[in-house]
Amino acid sequence: SFHQKNSGTIHINSGSSIPSGINRAQFERWKKDYWKSRASSL
Repeated sequence: SFHQKNSGTIHINSGSSIPSGINRAQFERWKKDYWKSRASSL
């Protein structure tokens, strides 16, 4: 499949010492607030 053939390119940082580049805790807080806001606007 495409994913199997291109796994190394798609997941370039996987298994390496390179950090993800985002603050996961901060992103989780933003995501939670974002979806709460979206739900309240329905």
